[in-house]
Order: sequence, then C-alpha cells, then structure tokens
Amino acid sequence: MPTTPPGSGTITQADEQLIKFWIHSECLLCAPTGGSAGSLALEIEGSAKVEEIKALPPTKNNAWVTTNAGVLDGKPVAKGDVLIGSGTHWVNAGSIVGPAGPSGPKGNDGSQGPAGPKGDKGNTGADSTVPGPTGVRGSKIYIDNGPPMPMNTPGSLPGDVYIDDITDDMYQLT
Repeated sequence: MPTTPPGSGTITQADEQLIKFWIHSECLLCAPTGGSAGSLALEIEGSAKVEEIKALPPTKNNAWVTTNAGVLDGKPVAKGDVLIGSGTHWVNAGSIVGPAGPSGPKGNDGSQGPAGPKGDKGNTGADSTVPGPTGVRGSKIYIDNGPPMPMNTPGSLPGDVYIDDITDDMYQLT
C-alpha cells in the first residue's frame, strides 16, 4: 500500500479510489506539503450544502462535510460525505460521519421559572339567576316594661338588646 499521495501531490480523477481507501485507513494525503511522513495534511473547513461546496474553488487539501445529498461529476453524494479539493476539482471521499448514537437518558427537571406577568382583567360575568342563601339574622332591640326574660321572648338570640322602659336600663343577651 502506498504511504504517500500518488503523483506529485496533485490528486487526479484516477486517484479517487485510492483517496477513498486512504481516508478510511486514516492516511489521506500524507504530508504532501512538507509535513512529516504519516502526518495528516487535510484541513476540514466546515460543513455546507453540496451546491455551495461545488461553487467554491477546490483548494488543494481543503475538505468540506456535506449537509445534504447531491451530485458531484454525475455521481451521488450522500449527506455527511466529505468533498476534498484537489487543486483543480472536488473529489468525494465518502462518509466520515457514523450513524447517530442512541438517545441519552432523560435529564433532571429544571427549576421553577419566574412567575409570568399579571393577565388582563376578564369580562364581567352574567347576573346570577339563582337567589343566594338567606343571611344571618342580626341583633334585635326589645323595649319592654321591666328586665328581659329571654326564656319568654320568642326568637331571642345571643346579642339581642333589651331596654327596660321603666328604668331605661339596657341589657344584652349573651
């Protein structure tokens, strides 16, 4: 197996299969620009759509990861494939992105957020058609001759007031 790039560092269409082999064996473009033998001289520039990458100049050893599927020189390009500039054209080196891993465990619930702003005042409700309960009877005032006799006064309750009309004394039933 070769350990240096074919030719004089220029990648040609004929080298495409070897490039794909090398990228999968982690030996792509070994030191074509003065690095030590076995060092990787490939520079990943970022990720973009196939059409956007094809519009860029194919600068030698610059690589882009595709974010969509497309076509390069009549051949399919899958999402996640790497396109490498040869100096004259783009070469599809295949995928360097593995399948998605399993989902991680559910994280802890976050803390309670702050209270929201006060809402708008609601509309006034319709009048009730059901009468409310009878309220509690208030205190009564009894005026009579002589001190009160609550036992003899029908409907008397604690809090009622009795006034003796003869002495003007006032009593409150407890």
